[in-house]
Amino acid sequence: MSRHQQTTEHGLLWRWLLQAKPLPTQNHPDAGFSLVESLLAVVVTGIIFVALATAAAISVGVRVQARRIDLANQAARSYIDGVRSGILDTAGFPPAIRFDLTATGGFSGLTPITAAQLNDANFQAAVQGIRVDTNGNGFSFNDPNDLVIQPMRSSFVEDPGPPKVLEAANFPKSATELTAARTSLERGGFTLAVRVYRADAFGGAGGPILTTANTAATVLSNNASECSTNFSSSKNIALQGGLPNKQCPLAVQTAQVFLSTGNFRELQQNLNQ
Repeated sequence: MSRHQQTTEHGLLWRWLLQAKPLPTQNHPDAGFSLVESLLAVVVTGIIFVALATAAAISVGVRVQARRIDLANQAARSYIDGVRSGILDTAGFPPAIRFDLTATGGFSGLTPITAAQLNDANFQAAVQGIRVDTNGNGFSFNDPNDLVIQPMRSSFVEDPGPPKVLEAANFPKSATELTAARTSLERGGFTLAVRVYRADAFGGAGGPILTTANTAATVLSNNASECSTNFSSSKNIALQGGLPNKQCPLAVQTAQVFLSTGNFRELQQNLNQ
């Protein structure tokens, strides 16, 4: 075979290869994904949506909780200001919310306020302004945005000389006892502590509805293990990505109250207790 013939045959072969059409495939106009591929896509999409929804829910919950804590701190400061200005009278406080300054733990040792106390007429009369409507729709124990304040104050010493006699545990106080208590508090000053709770924390197992039958302390003290602020532990703290136990106080504040009628010597004696 001559060289010319080989070149011609090669040219014809390349021309045929270039003009040849690909073999028909099995693809059809109605072809799609297999069942396994579809299920896998659904699973992956579901995982992504669940992750996004969880993150969004936590973000919204933390923002709502932060707002609630801010309102609780404002309520605590307002209560303290009301006591300092004389608008709120603490002379008739019952023994359940009075503490001895020399006792270990101070106010932290007092048990939380109970639903039974909130329903007691004498308690309501002696402890003013403990229900806070934050949204203007009327206070309700079913409203998670409303607040309940538990005020506490230190007991005064009736006799500054030895032996020191703390304020009597009489409750409710008579008119004479109230006058004597106001005089002692004005002269010596006192320590005021405030715990602020969510209103819907005062509920039984059936829901956040306050009834006279619900006499248990459904809320927790600020030093309860569930309300711990130890961020190195696994406690249920908002800053750790979860929401805290609603039975824990939203805010806890303390203040020294010195009323205008006190004198320096009596204030000094109170501080030295």
